[in-house]
Amino acid sequence: MAEDQSAMELHKKKIAEINAKILAQFPFETVIVPGAEALAAWEDLKRANRGAPVIIGNEDSFLRVAEDAVNSWEIGPPREELDIANGLRHPADLRAMRKESELRFSPHREPHTPPLGEWPAEPPEEAGLTVVYEYVLPPAKPLPPGIAAALLAGDTAAFFAAAPEGRFEVSEKVWTALIPADDWTAIPAYLNWGGWNANPAPEYHVAALRSWRDRYGAELVGMSHDVMNIRVSRRPETRQEALELAREHYDYCDCPIYRGVGSVSNLATALMAHNWWYFWWD
Repeated sequence: MAEDQSAMELHKKKIAEINAKILAQFPFETVIVPGAEALAAWEDLKRANRGAPVIIGNEDSFLRVAEDAVNSWEIGPPREELDIANGLRHPADLRAMRKESELRFSPHREPHTPPLGEWPAEPPEEAGLTVVYEYVLPPAKPLPPGIAAALLAGDTAAFFAAAPEGRFEVSEKVWTALIPADDWTAIPAYLNWGGWNANPAPEYHVAALRSWRDRYGAELVGMSHDVMNIRVSRRPETRQEALELAREHYDYCDCPIYRGVGSVSNLATALMAHNWWYFWWD
């Protein structure tokens, strides 16, 4: 028992040393605030013109993001990724990449298509969706199933930490990174964010953010190691536009449909009702 405890303490010490090294080597300025103040602090930093701010999350989330950034910056700024992003057309090139990956790794599988669902008869404003995606503390009880739960889950990246019994609590401390880029869409490239499992490589994120900025007034607000929170100033105006955008979201990241809202139709409803988008990758 004593030997097991000693080994555990040694392991904890090594982890602490590794984490301290990551924190010391992180190449960008950071600001730490209580989770409840994270969005307001992000707004202040954006107005201060101190770089491109992005909320990373609590210490565990920040360390996971920072490790990739530290490893990347050993070879310098992400010039190659940004050059590639400049030549990408979103969503056409993203879809081409997805199709090529499917053919390469699953040549005999049926095409990966999303569940379409049914378009609700009532307009989005009457579908119980008007207040489910706010930066407030969710109820201290398990979240209900369906769209509300999926949308609220998106907030956990930057503002909340998981608690027992399916609850969420505001993170005590939240890290925001200030990226020295004139164009905030370059943030994923600067952080070397993506390029694992179904999460696209950084250049595809940059291309998507540029497209959504131009079409919907998108802003990247928060990103943990596997979740991205985006705020838009314009929503899709018609059913057809919303459905096309929902399919585009699916090609970019399918988890919010398969593990969240359940269908492209449900996601389209949410996109017409809210100014916040979220994505997460397993």
